[in-house]
Amino acid sequence: MAIAGGLLSTFDVSISTGKWVGYQLLLGAGEGIALQMPVIAVQNCITPAQIPTAMALVMFSSTLGGALVLSFSQTILTNSIRSLIPKYAPNVNPETIIAAGATGIRKVVSQADFPGVLISYTKSIDRVFYLCAGSSAGVFLASFGMGWKDIRPKKAPAETEA
Repeated sequence: MAIAGGLLSTFDVSISTGKWVGYQLLLGAGEGIALQMPVIAVQNCITPAQIPTAMALVMFSSTLGGALVLSFSQTILTNSIRSLIPKYAPNVNPETIIAAGATGIRKVVSQADFPGVLISYTKSIDRVFYLCAGSSAGVFLASFGMGWKDIRPKKAPAETEA
């Protein structure tokens, strides 16, 4: 996920379809793997009586983490647009771009200002992916503090023939 977040932060206005699709596939594979690890760890590392409470905490933490990252991402995006629009499209009001949203930009911006707005929006989205890459790397490093437990089924010792 950290690598995919880093790759996604390289987006620019001329990125090829193959690259952005490939980067998203890599991110999806990383997320698919990472989302199941806490569930498996909880089910295999604690006593059966503690599993319901631990699973509830895992689900709560996952949901809370997603909500916080979404809020942080929105803040980064809007603040970046506010700071980059004056630099790349000085004739455009940043609040108009924020209110229009990504799909409504063409309706509120003149053709002459559109390239600058697009660059501002792209650079703002890149900053959001920096958050994704950094938080993924931080979680990866923190996971090494959890310990390791072999959950493979134990094989019975083979009987020796006399």
